[in-house]
Amino acid sequence: AMKFRRIAITGPKGQLGSALCELLGPGALPVDRSILPLDEPASIGPALEMLRPDAIINCGAYVAVDKAEQESEL
Repeated sequence: AMKFRRIAITGPKGQLGSALCELLGPGALPVDRSILPLDEPASIGPALEMLRPDAIINCGAYVAVDKAEQESEL
């Protein structure tokens, strides 16, 4: 069985992400948009190379529903 020591959690300030960070304790690696901007695909690879997590749980989301309709590409 693989042992996960560092699990990157995107969206760590949201409801799901913060709950996972709390549950995982020191095993959680909170990764907010200043470190890993999910809306900039070219930045994802370099950020993950720097962080080197054992696993990633993506809790990042665009939650401004009304604005999302106006910014559908984002």
